[in-house]
Amino acid sequence: DAIVYQSGSLALQGTGDSSIRSSFSNPSLGPVKNAFWLCPDGQPDSLYGKYNHPVTQVTWNDAQAYCKWKSELTGQNIRLPSEREWEYVASDFGKLSPENFFWDEDRIVEFCNIEETGILDTLPVDHFPENEYAGGTMDLFGNVFEWVQDAHDKKISNRSPHTLEYKIARGGSFITHFKHIAAWRRIPFLKSYCTSFLGFRTVCDDV
Repeated sequence: DAIVYQSGSLALQGTGDSSIRSSFSNPSLGPVKNAFWLCPDGQPDSLYGKYNHPVTQVTWNDAQAYCKWKSELTGQNIRLPSEREWEYVASDFGKLSPENFFWDEDRIVEFCNIEETGILDTLPVDHFPENEYAGGTMDLFGNVFEWVQDAHDKKISNRSPHTLEYKIARGGSFITHFKHIAAWRRIPFLKSYCTSFLGFRTVCDDV
């Protein structure tokens, strides 16, 4: 359910400017599924039985609370990925430019759960084995949007992300049209917002 990838560098999200880069090393990235979401001190799971589906109906604040709980439980630093980290993995670890996509448009439904797939609901995270990147990252596109740490307004990114009301989700979902599936696309939501097509995955720094 997680991957470890090597040190790398990446352009700021969506700019395509390779002269602006930031480096990091050795985080672990994995989806949060309903099976992970269940815990003794949590509320009952409204999607009982979908243990291998991504968790949904969670706000950005809920995702932060989960990361805090999981960090305390494991003794590791669990958090949401930054936009830069998410995009680095989504661009095949920096191999593709932000405007490029991975598959021919006629075949995209074979690789991710989007509007054209016709399911209009979540699928298990391993439903599309071909939708697998280096290290085993799956479902970065489609199925559910994924909360990331960043605030919507880049101009005030030096402020604490916890103080800003609009947060970013990436990746698209089962109701996203294929033309809107791209590594660079960022969608703002209120951090108190939750819905059936919005979930999250986590990063573990201690690997």
